[in-house]
Amino acid sequence: MNIKTVIIHFLPLEYYPPVTNLLNVLENNENQDIKVFSTQNIKERIPFSLNKGQIYRTKFPRPQYGTIKRLLTYLSFNLKVLLKLILIKPDNILYFESYS
Repeated sequence: MNIKTVIIHFLPLEYYPPVTNLLNVLENNENQDIKVFSTQNIKERIPFSLNKGQIYRTKFPRPQYGTIKRLLTYLSFNLKVLLKLILIKPDNILYFESYS
C-alpha cells in the first residue's frame, strides 16, 4: 500500500537544497507516492525533477507584476493546491514556509 505524501513549497524548489534532499530520500522509499506543489524557477537554475513523483508548478509572482496581478498569482497557487489536495486525499501533508 502506497502512502500518499504531498509537499507544499511556495518558492521554487531549486533554491532550497534541504527540501530537494528530503524529496530524494522520500523518492527512494518504494511505498511513497509523492506529489509536490511549487512555483516556476525564474532564475534559470538547473530544474529539479523526480523520477517517480510529480511536481506541479504555477507561475511565480514576479516583482514587476502589478499589485493586483501579484495578489491573483498568490491566490491562484493556494486555490490550485487546495483543489488538488481535495482530489488526491493525501495521507501526509508537509508544508514548508520559505519566508521567515
